[in-house]
Amino acid sequence: MSDKDKDSSGGNGMKKTLGVTSVFAICTGAAFSSGFFLLPGFAAEETGPSLPVAFLVAGLFMLPAIFSISELGSAMPRSGGPYFFITRSFGPLTGIIGALGIYFQWLMKGAFAFVGVGYYLSIFFDVPIQLLAIGLIALFTLINLAGVKQTSVAEITLVGILIVILGWFVVSGVAEILPRTGEVTERFQPMIPHGITGFIGAIALVFVSFGGMGQVASVAGEIKKPSVAIPRGMLYSLAVVTFFYLAGTGIIVALVEQDVLLDNPTPVAEAAGQFRRISIPMVIIVIAALAAFTSTGNAVILSAARYPLALSRDKLFWKRFSNLSQKGIPVNAVILTGIILVLLVLAFDVEEIAKLASGFLLFTFIGMCLSVIVFRESRSGDYKPKYKSPLYPWIQIAGIIIYLILIIFIGAEAWLFLAGIIILGILWYYFGVRESTTFSAAIYRLFGRIAQTGCGEISAGGINLSFLQGEHFTSVAERAIVIRLDEITSLDEAVSRASDAIRERVGGEKDQIKKQLSAEVKHMLHPVEFNISVAPTLLEGIEQPEMVIIKGDIAINNNQVNGLLILVDDQDSSERLLKLASQLDTSIHREGFAEAWKKAETAKDMKSALLQEIRTLTLHLDKFGPGSSFIGQSIEQVRLPKGSLITLLQRKGKLSVPRPDIRLEEGDEMTIVSEKEAFDQLSSKFKKSGADS
Repeated sequence: MSDKDKDSSGGNGMKKTLGVTSVFAICTGAAFSSGFFLLPGFAAEETGPSLPVAFLVAGLFMLPAIFSISELGSAMPRSGGPYFFITRSFGPLTGIIGALGIYFQWLMKGAFAFVGVGYYLSIFFDVPIQLLAIGLIALFTLINLAGVKQTSVAEITLVGILIVILGWFVVSGVAEILPRTGEVTERFQPMIPHGITGFIGAIALVFVSFGGMGQVASVAGEIKKPSVAIPRGMLYSLAVVTFFYLAGTGIIVALVEQDVLLDNPTPVAEAAGQFRRISIPMVIIVIAALAAFTSTGNAVILSAARYPLALSRDKLFWKRFSNLSQKGIPVNAVILTGIILVLLVLAFDVEEIAKLASGFLLFTFIGMCLSVIVFRESRSGDYKPKYKSPLYPWIQIAGIIIYLILIIFIGAEAWLFLAGIIILGILWYYFGVRESTTFSAAIYRLFGRIAQTGCGEISAGGINLSFLQGEHFTSVAERAIVIRLDEITSLDEAVSRASDAIRERVGGEKDQIKKQLSAEVKHMLHPVEFNISVAPTLLEGIEQPEMVIIKGDIAINNNQVNGLLILVDDQDSSERLLKLASQLDTSIHREGFAEAWKKAETAKDMKSALLQEIRTLTLHLDKFGPGSSFIGQSIEQVRLPKGSLITLLQRKGKLSVPRPDIRLEEGDEMTIVSEKEAFDQLSSKFKKSGADS
């Protein structure tokens, strides 16, 4: 996606309604609650008075993850963020494992937050904690079903209240500490009573508080200008959250006796009870805790529901979870998330599970850092981040090492939890969805590049493996929507039926989709042989390319055709649409297509007519590779096996139609479409390591 600031009212899929303020609110809301209001007492048991330093170091350790998530989010702003990044870099098996772990980690954190409301309310009331948590889960599930815009407004409001009250807490705490510097100094002695092991253990424990900031990647598909909003929103949030953690926990340690602080579930209330000079009514502290817990719970539902959606769109989960409402909301995924949250509250000790879940959070951040390295080093033209991480690759390498160390110190329970999630993901993949996966991964291209460099043959480009969602022509055609017309139909009626089908597939507002699609089809429609018309179209908010195959008699400008093929992609993916349209055009002009189309009766027959015996590869021209003989030749001079056609030329990142007189240069990439026999000859000649077929 590019960074054009769009009017969200026209979107068709997940609506882009979130800006820098919303990103800041989601990150900040997810970072507070357990980190500030509950964890200090448990972390103090690990590291004593050095608790504020542990929070500061944990905040600094977030930087590799923030820079990596920002780069990946700007290159691939898709729902399900971390899952999508890991899947496209390492493949569907790793993506499933990551999605399971992240999803349940968020759910556990959310359940813990909703239950945490009861801890602070119990200061005044004898409340049924479980029933209260269930009620809150139901409320915020309904808010999320109302739409992302309403949800982001609620998040901003909650976080605003929280920051004001925490600012009051810090000012009051400093006013209380300044006249008592001697007494306060003694509270910080000894600074690290349990040694470096306890200090690192505390960092690992409190790190999960900052880890919630990564949730924003899960709604990257709904963020306007992701290359600006994601890094700015996350960094602003990190600065604010780190300040309040450092100042707030410093005040807690300074004012609360150690024996009272250890394992205390309401440490902020204990500290506020010591204020004499600028007092804070305890009801205000409770309101702040409620704002923190509910903002975290709200952010969890908002982000976690995108994981079933992303899995479903990749055919790795039940199809019904990819459906969106007319407002662009994944209703089934949101409802599922709310139900599981209720079950967690009823069935488990969520506090302990939330601590264990932090281990997988660290594991996920390792995946984010590795994904940036894999995508960068694969050197694919498909990976075009608008924001690039500073200090690459050293900050990613540092992040991987740091997160591995923290996992070690978080305890054996976390290791067992990681193992359980990995085993579940492997079983799910091999026994449930392995055959339905159709995409490749950047890691395979990287392996190919390493092998090719080693043997001195095809250089970095080699044979292209598209890894971004839905870029294979084969996968687009296989999941195409098929409409069969039983009688002569006008173009407007055919487009209307196609609009209904697209809306059902990707969500959005019916009238808006119909209006945009009708205008685009009429503008881009062009006839081809065999009485078929093709219309490549660009719409706003389409997360992956889609195809609508319409077979039947259609009246177009006093003429009649027997088929209409509509390719749909996002407004910012014109290059991808051009590639797909090129492959579609080649497929239609292939020998045997006309007869296969004429005989096609079922959806399977129509798709087979398009896909029969067609292969696509991209050859990178390098002076040391087997394609070196093409350098300096014009397109018309290039000799390829019969049944092959150069359909696109990419030079210095720009795509163009290959005119016969264009001379090839070193570094060019040619997209070649061929029939199977010709493809086999090309494969043998160029000794490729892989291809998109």
